[in-house]
Amino acid sequence: MSGRSVPPPRTRGVEELEKRLLPYCEPRLHCLPRLYRSFITRYRFVRFAIAPILFFTNTGQHGFYELADRIFADKCMSPVLLEQGLLQFGTPSTGSYDPICFATRRMIIGDAPIVQIDHEDILSFNGEGSVVREIAPSFRNFVERVVAGEVKVGLSLA
Repeated sequence: MSGRSVPPPRTRGVEELEKRLLPYCEPRLHCLPRLYRSFITRYRFVRFAIAPILFFTNTGQHGFYELADRIFADKCMSPVLLEQGLLQFGTPSTGSYDPICFATRRMIIGDAPIVQIDHEDILSFNGEGSVVREIAPSFRNFVERVVAGEVKVGLSLA
């Protein structure tokens, strides 16, 4: 066979992450939206911005911005988010500490809305994360808007 072949997905790190997420996932559903799972198993990347999201790093190494570490890093916010079915994968590209999450309890056909959560609501007020805004009705919708040029793509922020 000639030509280039697509490298196989690197699922080991993602499978480990999913095992850690399992207690927070709805029964019989994947924790990660399918398209996002495909993205993080096929590509390694440093954090990057696609307005309004600053995506966490996915290098397979441990580090402050590493996706697998950041999901569980904040000892006050992470448990609240996970208990509410909110899976953080970034922060606002503006520099705010608000988590950008998949609302996994609203997952339909393997995809979930992308929402911004009020971090002060969790840390200061009632211990629950309230939605500041819905960024996209699904990850697929967000990606389609990026491809269509409707969303501003930023530079890598290594």
